[in-house]
Amino acid sequence: MSVAAQALPPGRDALRARLSLLDAAAFGPLRQAPGRTLLAVLAIALGVALGFAVYLINRVAADEVQGASRSLFGLADLSVQSPGAGFDESLFPRLLRVPGVAAASPVVEVQVRLPGRERNLKLLGIDPFRAMQLQPALAGAGASTERQGQGLLAENSIWLSPAAAQSLELEVGDDLDVQVALDRVRFRVAGVLPPGAYAQPVGLLDIGEAQWRLQRLGRLDRVDLRLAPQADGQAVRTAIAALLPPGAQIVTPGEATDDAVRLTRAYRSNLTALALVALFTGAFLVYATQSLAVARRRREIALLHAMGMSVREQLAASLLAGTIVGALGAALGVILGALVARAGLAAVGADLGAGYFRGVAPALDV
Repeated sequence: MSVAAQALPPGRDALRARLSLLDAAAFGPLRQAPGRTLLAVLAIALGVALGFAVYLINRVAADEVQGASRSLFGLADLSVQSPGAGFDESLFPRLLRVPGVAAASPVVEVQVRLPGRERNLKLLGIDPFRAMQLQPALAGAGASTERQGQGLLAENSIWLSPAAAQSLELEVGDDLDVQVALDRVRFRVAGVLPPGAYAQPVGLLDIGEAQWRLQRLGRLDRVDLRLAPQADGQAVRTAIAALLPPGAQIVTPGEATDDAVRLTRAYRSNLTALALVALFTGAFLVYATQSLAVARRRREIALLHAMGMSVREQLAASLLAGTIVGALGAALGVILGALVARAGLAAVGADLGAGYFRGVAPALDV
């Protein structure tokens, strides 16, 4: 037995001595240099806060993009789309007669420019009666004339989603000018859609009015389909594919949702990378601080070793001190991260500042 070990008193006094050594090795440096300890805690807190805030914002952004994409399809199981000039409307009745198709809703979809405004607006021309089969939330806008003025079947009328009405600062009865090619077309805001209908800024009008006023006569951009409960999905897709003209394709709402999420994936990946850089920087600062503290305490470490503290015990004490600093910084960082995420969503919105969901107040679920 070494002389240092013999110097330790037996029994309860030995335990107290061990605890005193542990306190001196682990907590002593934290008390002796409170400034360095506070700096390390803040460095970890800032790194964790930025990483956690970016994670929360990314998750909310992806959820909102997915929800907005799903709202375009409602309860549809399949959608026939054709980018560009669309396809001939004669395809619609043929799709409706395909065995296994329970409901179909034709859609004219046009992105129009708003004269005098630095933004565009997506206009959807729908058949209100067929669209309600896939989107029950549109029931309040159908052909009713009892709520908010006129229904979708009224001439020159347009219904705005809540996000569009708020971002454009329009109310029922106001006029909305849109540019179609070289012409300016004026619509009257007949109402605001229910909050659950569409998440993004869109305008709805009757499909006949849309084809006429938006220069899409005889053309459709999309047909949303809902299948019968007992229908064979693969057989229905095969039958539909045989009817499609060149350029048209069959997609599912899930595929369209994934495509919409991919649009923001690069931006969200960059934010994540920057957050990780901040987190790694904070970790490096803590490591450097702890290493410097250990280097400055060489005499104390030698004295503790002479008093009977082994190398492993000293290493465990140093790791304990680092764990305490990291735990405090992480806890503070989680709180700061939630606050930063809430402030960031309030400032840039769920679309990360792209303007797709103006007027939508996303809920932050920590």
